[in-house]
Amino acid sequence: MAKIQSKHETDFEAELLSGSAHQVPGKINVTEYWFKVPLDYRNIAGESLRIFARSAEPLNKPIVAESDPPKQLPWLLFLQGGPGGACAPVRQGSWTSFFLDKGYKLLFMDQRGTGLSTTITTETLIKRGDPQAQADYLKHFRADNIIRDAEAIRKVLTKYYPTINKKWSILGQSFGGFCSIHYLSFYPESLREVFATGGMAPMVRQPDALYAKLLQKAIEMNKAYYAKFPEDIARVHQIVEHVSTNKIKTTNGGLLTPYRIQNLGMLLLSLDGWETLHNLFLRASTDLSTTGEILRPTMMAIEQQVPFDNAILYAIIHEACYLSGSASNWSAERALAANQSFNISQTPKDQPIMLTVENITHGTFAAYESLQKILPAAEIIASYDQWPKLYDEVQLAKNTVPVYASIYVDDLAIDFEMAVRRAKSIGNCKTYITNQSWHGGLKEHCDEVLGALFALRDDVMA
Repeated sequence: MAKIQSKHETDFEAELLSGSAHQVPGKINVTEYWFKVPLDYRNIAGESLRIFARSAEPLNKPIVAESDPPKQLPWLLFLQGGPGGACAPVRQGSWTSFFLDKGYKLLFMDQRGTGLSTTITTETLIKRGDPQAQADYLKHFRADNIIRDAEAIRKVLTKYYPTINKKWSILGQSFGGFCSIHYLSFYPESLREVFATGGMAPMVRQPDALYAKLLQKAIEMNKAYYAKFPEDIARVHQIVEHVSTNKIKTTNGGLLTPYRIQNLGMLLLSLDGWETLHNLFLRASTDLSTTGEILRPTMMAIEQQVPFDNAILYAIIHEACYLSGSASNWSAERALAANQSFNISQTPKDQPIMLTVENITHGTFAAYESLQKILPAAEIIASYDQWPKLYDEVQLAKNTVPVYASIYVDDLAIDFEMAVRRAKSIGNCKTYITNQSWHGGLKEHCDEVLGALFALRDDVMA
């Protein structure tokens, strides 16, 4: 039975360690904060973590100095996708200017274990001790503790705000949407409104059914990709045959394996990714046809697209993001084994090799040197079945916080039907459903997606 967190685990205010401000182009004032929070909220006197966050607000330079204190703008917290992803600098997100123009003050928080917050790498994880110690540490890096951090930071940032301004809004992209739903489950009184883009977490205790459905959607998208680039059918076979018959080292010590080529399908998640994927196959095939090997520039380009060496947190706890009181036991790997469409060795030369998307397997760990070193810890995480409950379905059903969610029909990371079901399970949730954007709609079609969500927020149907 999955446990629900108790109140004593959440009644905590982060310690503000420092803050410094500077201006960036676009008349934006950025403040960089460092906070101190507990690793384990059940033991606040124990080990601590540093959390880094940047705020962004419009820069106001009046001609005459104002006598009144500056206006307190309403906060909006951006929750990054992942798990294991860090926030980009504030000007790189097109949603920054969108929300600043709407009158918000934004906070970009590097979630624990990522970016400039106390970061998890292979090297830092190994220093924790044996695989069991490593796994025990990793258990503290799911959505529940990310949101505890956010709530602790909200308390210190709004400490001297009037009560009406102590609540904040959230924009959650992908995994950030999962985090938002956890926030709604356990701290609804802290939220003014929630915007979730491609982040309606499926109502599952364990992800087997989810991965099976996502693989079927991946087959559809593979067929569409190869219809657009039919010449890549032969190219991918050529590349896979080469890496199958040669032990090819990557520039950072890993292996270029058939699975690693297959997992370049991660690029199918975004509209821009299709051209990038085609270019990689074209470059690798050209290298092989002209030199008999994949050259260093192409190798480095491949490495940069799915950089699990630098995103070990994603590789280790991706499946744990779905779990409540159950173990994943390498769920995606089982789903792939059950779907023969993804069996490379059984794919005829005239048929396309199906590319995978968000599927972490033993093959992933075998292909990356950094992951090879922490596989024993990953095995422990995969078999762990005491994960606390991530969502309170009763609370979500009676939710009154306004929620505005974008759901993408052709999303390769979030099953469409499961996303719709999740949205319907949340009280006061309005949805924008489209087949004009994919999982990266917030980045690729920012104005359209956020414009639609604000139409739901500000307008009526009749």
